[in-house]
Amino acid sequence: MKTKMTKITTACVIDDDNIYMYTMRKMIEKYKLCSNLLEFANGQEALNYFKTVTDASLLPQVVFLDINMPVMNGWDFIQQFINLPWLHKNLELYVASSSIDNADMNKARSFSIVRDYITKPLSIAKLKELFHIS
Repeated sequence: MKTKMTKITTACVIDDDNIYMYTMRKMIEKYKLCSNLLEFANGQEALNYFKTVTDASLLPQVVFLDINMPVMNGWDFIQQFINLPWLHKNLELYVASSSIDNADMNKARSFSIVRDYITKPLSIAKLKELFHIS
C-alpha cells in the first residue's frame, strides 16, 4: 500500500547563484510545485530567518542548500542548523551543488539531517520527485 505524500506548500532555496535561483523559481512557479518559496543568498541569511520563526507553519517542508557560498557556506549552515532541533523535525534538507567531488557527497550524507546530495542543475523530473508530484 502506497502512502500519499503531503503536498509541499513552502520550499526554501539557499544559494548565491542568481541564475540558478531564477531557474529554480521559474520551474517551481511554472509547475506549481509549491505556493511559497523562501530564497536566501547564503547560510547566514537563512539561519537568521529560521532563528526568528516561532510558528511551524512558516517553515519550509523542503530545503535546497548549496555548499559554496559567501558569508556562511552550506557546511557551516548545517552545523548551526542542527542545533535548532525543533525546526528540522518535518523538513527535507537536500544539498544541491555543482560539485561532483565524492568527498562532498560523502560529507553531506554523513549528516543525519541531509536527505540526499543532488548535483545541479536539477531537472524538472527530479524536482517533481522531490516535491512528491507524480
